[in-house]
Formats: sequence, structure tokens, C-alpha cells
Amino acid sequence: MSKQSVLILGDHPGDYESLQKVAKTQKTDVRWSCTKGTKKGDEIWIYIQAPISAVVVVGEAMKDAEPGERWPYVTRVRNIRWIENHITLDEMREAFPEWAWPKAARGKTYLEDDVAAWLRKRTTQAPAKEQARPVDRSIWIFGHGDKTEAGFDSPEALQHYIKDGIFDEFDRRYRYTEKQDPQTIVLSRDGFAYGHFEIEGTDEPNKKDKTEYPNVAKGGRGLSRQVIFSVP
Repeated sequence: MSKQSVLILGDHPGDYESLQKVAKTQKTDVRWSCTKGTKKGDEIWIYIQAPISAVVVVGEAMKDAEPGERWPYVTRVRNIRWIENHITLDEMREAFPEWAWPKAARGKTYLEDDVAAWLRKRTTQAPAKEQARPVDRSIWIFGHGDKTEAGFDSPEALQHYIKDGIFDEFDRRYRYTEKQDPQTIVLSRDGFAYGHFEIEGTDEPNKKDKTEYPNVAKGGRGLSRQVIFSVP
């Protein structure tokens, strides 16, 4: 059987930092999730979900897929190479507009030969100066540990708020008590990240903000582009 190219996800808090450390320290290999049909020698691409939204690592499967505990199937990945110029989701959508996977960017998938060839070529390209990514992006993580009626009494309640409630019930306003202006807000609960908002702008709290959330310092208007669900 010829070598396959497989695209898999990093969707757990800390995956990005973990992969970067493995690649930078040239650790021999790492145990990772894979497809059921992954075979020894397959090319492995790892995509990190929002707010990174990019392919950041390429490596090689050391062994055939086997049942795992954290994931249904696992392998060990070696020859791990960190892609400094991350391959973004937007780039993949633009290069392959008919490819179904980037439209939702969920789950693992086998790559067609033309997609795999494009990814390999893309890893050799330096970023264009006009497309350089900002290095000083402000990302804030807000914990939501209040499990009373005033907060989120369950993980499902927080998921509903991120997916629908922020739009349907709060006019895209997210209230917080810090004076700084983050560009991205990540919502967490019990150590798990549940989703994020890309912030369009901030303004002073209105009367409704102060009534419903007396401690508020600013009312942030956030737009969620893509939501990560990582349920305990």
C-alpha cells in the first residue's frame, strides 16, 4: 500500500505549545491521535483549531493505528517538523474552494495527492512581507467558574451561550471587568477552553449592562468566527 497523507487535529488546550516544544527540542516522537486506517510511514499533518486555525506540524507515523484511551485510534509520530510560517485555514480554503474539509475544519481526513503536494510546497515558502502575522496579538482567557443561575450551571449552558446565546440574547455583547482591550477572548471552565470571540470593538457599559452585571467595567462587542468545543 502506498504512503498516505493524513490531516489530523490538535483540539485540546495546550496542544499547540506541546507540539512546538516537541519540534523545537527535537524529541524523538510523540503519541497522537490518528485515523483508523493510518499506516506506518504515512505523512501526518496536524491542524490546530481556533484561534490558531492553521496547520503547524508535519511528521511521519511510526506505526499502524491502534486503539487508544484519550482518542479512538493513536500512533506515534516522528520526524516532527514545526512549520514556522503556519498554513492557515483561509489559505487552504482559497487554494481548494471545492475541498469540503476546510469549510468546517473538523475531524480527521485523508488528503488527495494534489492537496498533499500543495502543503509540502507551501512549507518551503517564506511569508510575504505584506502578509506577515502580528506578533503582539492580545488574547485573554476568562474563566467561568460560577455554577449558579447567575453564571453557567453546566458545560452545556456555556456551550449554548457561545454558539447561540451571545447572538440571540445579548446582541453580541460580552461583559467583563478588565480595563484592557483584548483582540481575542477565550472562554474556559474548569481548565477547559470552550470557545473564543474575535472582538470587533469595546464601549462603555450601558444601563442594561450595569443592571444585569453590576461589576462590569466595559461592554465588549464580540463576534465568534469559529467555536471550539472541548467538553470535560
